[in-house]
Amino acid sequence: MVTLETKGISVSRPAKEGRRKSVANIPLGGSREPVKPVLDALEVRGVKVHSTTVRRIRGGFTGGTMVGERAIAWEIIQQDDASKKNNLYTVIAQKGLDTRRPQKPPKSYKFNAVGFVEGIARDLNIRPQVIRRLMRAMRVDMVYAERHEPDADFSQKFKYIANDFIEAYTKKDDNSTTEKKRQIMEEIRDQWTGSIEDFYRLIYSRLNVAAIGTWPPYEVEAFLEFYSKQIASGNHLTAFDKLILQARNQGRATLDLAAEVRASTGILVDDHNIEMHRNALLYAKS
Repeated sequence: MVTLETKGISVSRPAKEGRRKSVANIPLGGSREPVKPVLDALEVRGVKVHSTTVRRIRGGFTGGTMVGERAIAWEIIQQDDASKKNNLYTVIAQKGLDTRRPQKPPKSYKFNAVGFVEGIARDLNIRPQVIRRLMRAMRVDMVYAERHEPDADFSQKFKYIANDFIEAYTKKDDNSTTEKKRQIMEEIRDQWTGSIEDFYRLIYSRLNVAAIGTWPPYEVEAFLEFYSKQIASGNHLTAFDKLILQARNQGRATLDLAAEVRASTGILVDDHNIEMHRNALLYAKS
């Protein structure tokens, strides 16, 4: 289970409170009451379970979290509401934009990546690894959006931001960038088609973890632009949101979904990234 509880910011499931009386606001009834009304109410929400599952939840033998989340996922799909996720990601992106600083002269054309994610995490009082995992989910969100809901203005904005990053690390007179990294960044610049997906495929296939870690101080500007646009346009679910929620509603294994997303985007997501993005949609508070 992924948990994030801090200073009013939360991406976590509600704590269990003993034996459940309901699942996703569906009353479970007493142990001697018929199970069929509960099964019917769940099925309306796209969730089919065996009668034994309801009896076990009633009796406290199983928590019912999975069943409840499957039903909540269906409800959010029907509502077409990504506001919880968008608000949370906007807070993180804005904090990153407020936190980033240029390096000291003569390298002031670069943003300082050392301790950048840690600074965001410290200000929000959460673990840096949580921020990193959420950022990977945000990258996938942008790639799927470009593929399924293209926005020419945002794609152009992303190009400007990514080009600033590439230019900063391809300067010939910069001895703080290793020759190897400079050559790789030049190859990325020359091979990049201009799409968001292609950019991430290139950096994940060509750069090591430390080198990719120099990108977030630039990337937060793209995140803020993207999620501000999502909020302004009505907080509709993105293609990635729908994929995540439909997979949960259908009871699909998170590991399998993560493998599909990795193959589809080139971004190295795992089950933790998938679960955190899902929890942002279901439970986030900001």
